[in-house]
Amino acid sequence: MLVKDPTTGLMRIERGPIEAKYLDNGKVKIGVAYTPKPVPMSNESVRMQGVLLGIRPDFLSSRFALFLYALLIGLCVWGVAAAAK
Repeated sequence: MLVKDPTTGLMRIERGPIEAKYLDNGKVKIGVAYTPKPVPMSNESVRMQGVLLGIRPDFLSSRFALFLYALLIGLCVWGVAAAAK
């Protein structure tokens, strides 16, 4: 999990404690290789991971692009209505 260090202000990766639950009978340790499933990532953490890995989202799929398209369509409708008067 990414955590901002309050003393330095830098981002760092903090690994949570992994509890090792296994059965040890003296000769064989059963369940040592088990790793629990990670917690599902939120949309914000997926975006942050993409930024850190250098993956840029497509402009056409962003909310800002949808806003610009809606604004452009609105201006076109307004312009046609103004020209029709």
